Amino acid sequence: MTDEIKAEINSLQQEVARGHVYSWELHRLNLLLLVVEYYLSENNPKEAHLWAQSIFQWIDSEFHDEMKKNAGDINAWFNKQMEGAVSTEQALKITRELYPELEKLRTA
Repeated sequence: MTDEIKAEINSLQQEVARGHVYSWELHRLNLLLLVVEYYLSENNPKEAHLWAQSIFQWIDSEFHDEMKKNAGDINAWFNKQMEGAVSTEQALKITRELYPELEKLRTA
């Protein structure tokens, strides 16, 4: 096995590990949103706000500060943050380009 392939495998394994972490973070955020929605539907905005605040434990405070600066147009700020989002198909293409030696093996 070449050093290039070993390096690509190592890098790919790290990416996959991060993907697992991100999926759990997304799950946690989804659960938090469900709890917030529940308390709002129960007309308990104080508890909903407390749960919503807990989200910021995992979010870089710079995002919150930047959002506040753009409070006049939250939709535009949100859309700007979503620029560069990719589909699964696009992500797979990018991944295959990042690991050319593995792609050669895959398509051999």
